Amino acid sequence: MNSTKIYLFHQRHRVVLLDTSGAYFSRRFRQVYTKNLIAHRGTDNRILIEFVNQDQKRVDLRDKTVGDTPIDPSDIVPGDNYVICELGNTDWQAIGASHPVRKGNTFLATAVGTGTGVAKPVTYADMDFTCRLISHDGDTLLLEKPLTVVNRTTGQTNLVLTEEELDLIAPGKIGFSIEYTSDNALFEPVYVADNAGARGVIDVVDSVMPSFTASEVLTIPEGQVSPRVSSTLNTSASDLHTFQITMSSFTGTIETRGATDVDGLWYSINSDDVAESDMYVYTVEGYHPYIQFTFTEATDIAVQLITIGNEYTILSPGDTDFTLIGAADSLTGTVFIATAVGVGTGTVSTADPDFPGTVTEIRHR
Repeated sequence: MNSTKIYLFHQRHRVVLLDTSGAYFSRRFRQVYTKNLIAHRGTDNRILIEFVNQDQKRVDLRDKTVGDTPIDPSDIVPGDNYVICELGNTDWQAIGASHPVRKGNTFLATAVGTGTGVAKPVTYADMDFTCRLISHDGDTLLLEKPLTVVNRTTGQTNLVLTEEELDLIAPGKIGFSIEYTSDNALFEPVYVADNAGARGVIDVVDSVMPSFTASEVLTIPEGQVSPRVSSTLNTSASDLHTFQITMSSFTGTIETRGATDVDGLWYSINSDDVAESDMYVYTVEGYHPYIQFTFTEATDIAVQLITIGNEYTILSPGDTDFTLIGAADSLTGTVFIATAVGVGTGTVSTADPDFPGTVTEIRHR
């Protein structure tokens, strides 16, 4: 795998906006159509999102406000924006207006004008947009990213999804919405699909990395007792690897081990304690000819790994003050609902029938 950050996936996604008020641009929008997006895990993604109106014209991503008071061309200030209200006999092109000159045209003044024409001042405020990634079932906000403006006047923005952000999202279809941040800091939907409830679809897929033809599944042999040991990966002289371990409420210790040959001594690369985890993503840097994982399932739980809101029984009080984390006392056998994560040497057990959970799959790329 190449460790250099590269942008490989340039997608053109057109967000079509209808102006429901009759003005050129409105804060209330309705979606006409969109295409599903694809986000590739294992690399940074830059997705170009363009805003266009119902006439397929690009939308200025600035909030336009027209002043109430008409002014004469002689009162125009060079460098300010104006909209033509009455043409009169004023030479509007001489002070910045584009050809053909029409009533309603907006222009940036380059000089003071003369004549009988009338204009009104125009001010602009930048509009900020946010993309939210939502789980397919709609219950979980996975990621919230601001859109990066490429060209505000032509309605072009970028959505940048990094490799690290996508590593935390399982492959599959998820939803997305694009929302405008209004002056009162509330979000108003910009992208609205008739059949998706203000959401579009992003298909998150595993990338095929240069050193490998596909993601590889490491096996966990059946019948092993804790600690369990995964199959061994021959790293093919690559010095950067990403592993995704899919689990079901696994609680215990995950150790990444390396070796110079399969018959040699295994050494520890990394070791993490996890509590009721469903996914573990880990990147191994540096050359290790062979890599494998060991999973030591917890027979009891250190107080530092307690999950707030779950029910536990005190196994060993140690020097932990369990009254600070929800228990009535610090005696062995006391059952309590955790209100905080503990400190000290105490341990607990859980009544969860799935404890300590299982490891179902290891993927490598």
